[in-house]
Amino acid sequence: MQYSETQTAQQILVATEKLMAEDGLHTLSMQKIAKAAGISVGTIYIYFTNKEELLSNLAKYLFARIDAQLVKKHNPDAPLFEQYRQMWWNFWEFFEQNPHVLKNFYQYDSLPGFSELVKSCHQRRDIWNTFIKHGQKQRVLSSLPHDVLFALSLGSAIKLAFRQAHYDESYAVEMLEDVIRRTWQSICY
Repeated sequence: MQYSETQTAQQILVATEKLMAEDGLHTLSMQKIAKAAGISVGTIYIYFTNKEELLSNLAKYLFARIDAQLVKKHNPDAPLFEQYRQMWWNFWEFFEQNPHVLKNFYQYDSLPGFSELVKSCHQRRDIWNTFIKHGQKQRVLSSLPHDVLFALSLGSAIKLAFRQAHYDESYAVEMLEDVIRRTWQSICY
């Protein structure tokens, strides 16, 4: 997913995400967002016509950041398992670097356009779908739908990062490597 924003628009989105994590989606107001972003309320309306558009763009901003994280250190010529392992660690790193995302995890569903973005994920030409198509063509990866394969594999990084952030759990690198191997096995033939 391509998403571009100006520095000020990004500043507004970051402030919105932070406030959402601290106080909840239901308490967001343009005034609170402006104050948290260090700008005037009028400045928000230069970039977003209303709160619904701002929140819709927050959903797109989240997906764009995740997409950018997944491609880090990606080598399409590496063996499929190594590509998967790198994506898993990229995902894990994203959640460690973005604790507000984990705090907002269950609130994102309420963002305008979020469910449509999730539903369209399997149709996108991103690194995950390219990886799955390539692996299925080689008959290495299961023919299950892309969203099911995601839930069985990279979805484990989300769940474990969530547990680590919310329940004060800690996972050793060795255990996470074992999770990677086992989730890889779950999506292979």
